[in-house]
Amino acid sequence: MNNKYIFIVIIVTLYYNVAKAGDVVVKPDVRGKIEDALEDMFIPDGSKGEIGYTYSSIAPANTYFPLGIYGEWAYNWIALSAEIGVNVSNKKYAMPKEENATYDPRFYSMLGIGANFNVLSINFIAGIADYKYSQTTIEGDYMKTRKKLKFVAIMQPSIHVHIPVDDFEHFISVKIGYNICPSMHEFDGLNIGIGFGWWD
Repeated sequence: MNNKYIFIVIIVTLYYNVAKAGDVVVKPDVRGKIEDALEDMFIPDGSKGEIGYTYSSIAPANTYFPLGIYGEWAYNWIALSAEIGVNVSNKKYAMPKEENATYDPRFYSMLGIGANFNVLSINFIAGIADYKYSQTTIEGDYMKTRKKLKFVAIMQPSIHVHIPVDDFEHFISVKIGYNICPSMHEFDGLNIGIGFGWWD
């Protein structure tokens, strides 16, 4: 019999605590503060800009474009972005599926548009990458080397996360993207960046 009374007391206590918690959550001032914080974080108001360093790789240990710069300018919901990456070595790589052929990546350049959500933005940029192509063939007693500069299309979806550092005036930018090159899959790979930005 005592167990029944204890059980009833526990149920009533839980109900009372949940009801009190509900009263606290729905208080207008608390709700207003939460809505204001979410609006500051995700609703763009005015413009912002950022610039940073980016690094493109096909794997964590291999990279074709270790030196890169990215930038973004956004107004309200629209973001415009650009990026350039450069290969600083003259190393040549074996061309896939082609005998005695090599390629030497040089740079890529991309422009694009995206959606701005204040503390983050989602972008899609596209452009060109170029590389030096070389192939050696043997014709009779002679060895012939053919060299050519080739251009290929490259694109990159990315997300930029903006971490406020002083009451929504400046922010640290962290960018994560992925380079996609349909005709030269060797240029595919993770693209990461870090930079600095400001709100107007």
